[in-house]
Amino acid sequence: MRLILAILVIILVSINVASSWSCADSDMTFPPGVTIKCSDSSCATDEQSLTVSFCSSKYYCDQTTFDCIEKSDQGGPCSDDNECLTGYECVDSTCGAYNYAQSGETCSNTNQCIEGLECTSGACTLGTNGCTDNDQCAYGKYCNTTSQDCFDRISDQQPCIIGLDEKPCGSYSKCVPTVLGSNSSICVPYFSLGETKACGDEATDETNACDISKGLDCFSGTCQLLSANGYNQTQFSGNCNDPNLALDPCNENSQCTCIQSDRGVCISQVASSVDEIRTCGAVSMRMTACAVEHKCNEQAGQSVKNCFWQHCGEEFCGSLADCAPIYKELTSELVCVIEGLLPLPCSTLGYSIGAAGSSISLISLSSVLMISFVSLLF
Repeated sequence: MRLILAILVIILVSINVASSWSCADSDMTFPPGVTIKCSDSSCATDEQSLTVSFCSSKYYCDQTTFDCIEKSDQGGPCSDDNECLTGYECVDSTCGAYNYAQSGETCSNTNQCIEGLECTSGACTLGTNGCTDNDQCAYGKYCNTTSQDCFDRISDQQPCIIGLDEKPCGSYSKCVPTVLGSNSSICVPYFSLGETKACGDEATDETNACDISKGLDCFSGTCQLLSANGYNQTQFSGNCNDPNLALDPCNENSQCTCIQSDRGVCISQVASSVDEIRTCGAVSMRMTACAVEHKCNEQAGQSVKNCFWQHCGEEFCGSLADCAPIYKELTSELVCVIEGLLPLPCSTLGYSIGAAGSSISLISLSSVLMISFVSLLF
């Protein structure tokens, strides 16, 4: 999940900012008249009209004709993954869902199973070579790479050893000290610890252990309020491009974004104020609870048919903007472009990624280059 959010941040990180210069600096924005267009027909750049076009999420750009070609659904023809709807792969010239079924889940062929598993009697099972990765084990189990067998993980509230991967806690649990400085530790569910509870040692702070929805995170080994550790409760709401401001008033991980020639607003690329972090934390807690309820392993891959996307995808897609607040400020045209480049199967599954705002109509040229680069990587 962190990888997915990181991808969104990378795409948005170059939005036009004004922390150390004036919004009137024309060389930091597109030349006057440049338009970004999200299209179902053309991905060509028109130099005369200064229009830069991208294909929307269900189309891909033909690099020869610069036409937007409709992507194939499951079972459709393809010559490359890019020609399939996001979440499907191109195998044997056909778009399909592969490498998604966990141990014990139903299958009709081995390609559907997580890599390393075999489809036997209609179910994905561990092959004769044993396991090499935790993903190959059923939910609640881990892979002992020495014996190459799957064994039960440690249950919550049971003793564990911090840093010992040979027998870990549950997929969505952490090993933390019972008391700060104690040699005894237990497994606890993600986001379950209250204020002052031990969450690590003084050198190692365990992320995801404290109740982030209450504004808590792990500092020096105990769960403490973000507001007591240098985090502002809310985002600065005034004109951050005011020349009378001696320092950048925006929170860490946010930027002053130009919306007019003389005015900027602080917009968080990722949750940065206490209120934003709590909101994003509540999303993470819901996603974790959903994954636990449906016994979804923490597996890689974006197949539309894996456990997480099938059971938790709709809420995840609808909540992305809560963890990247800048998304809410983009124009609908930019949202369409970004959704077409994100390696997420939201549109394939018919899920919307939040609601678009309208305050940012121009983005820096470096942003377009970054978006194009990220699209090539995935």
